[in-house]
Amino acid sequence: IFNSGYANGILVQGSGYDSVSYGVVISRNSIYGNGQFDVARIGIDLNGAGKANADGVTPNDGAFDTNAGNRGIDYPVFTSSALNGNQLTVTGFVGTPASSAPFAGATIEIFTADNAPANQNGAVVVGDGKSVPHGEGRVYLGTLTADGAGLFNGSITIPAAALAAWQAFLGHAPTTGDAITATATLAAVGTSEFGANQPVVAIVGVT
Repeated sequence: IFNSGYANGILVQGSGYDSVSYGVVISRNSIYGNGQFDVARIGIDLNGAGKANADGVTPNDGAFDTNAGNRGIDYPVFTSSALNGNQLTVTGFVGTPASSAPFAGATIEIFTADNAPANQNGAVVVGDGKSVPHGEGRVYLGTLTADGAGLFNGSITIPAAALAAWQAFLGHAPTTGDAITATATLAAVGTSEFGANQPVVAIVGVT
């Protein structure tokens, strides 16, 4: 989903509209290039309570919000990532370090992060004072599942076509510092916004 103007990729409306939308599943899409002329426009925007317009990155708070689009489901936060050939190994959680269990069993979809235009900045967790890039998902790489505590830890094998698409986007083979992002989905709730970008560490010569 590419938008060269002012719009979001996908806006899931909150209570500022006529009704609140939830259960909107957004899966394995290529979403990038949104909001080139408006800093508030991101790839997936879960509109917050009482907001009649897109409100940009919604930081994680470890809970659901019945007035927000897709109940304001939190996005994945990576704590580590390593790339060895076509094997991508990641760890992380959905929500906050203090509250991840509400997102138990979430499907974690991992993407290459596209931060052009570079206007997807925001906090990671409410009140953390950060302003970091949150990717739009350019190339879908694979899926993991969060455990009963909302944590994820595992490896995916990146398909050859996805690896080639990632390389074509970067203009070089994926390596240390190239960023990934992810969404979380619970079928009855819907899909999150894209999480903060995570640089990968490339591991060479390890099998």
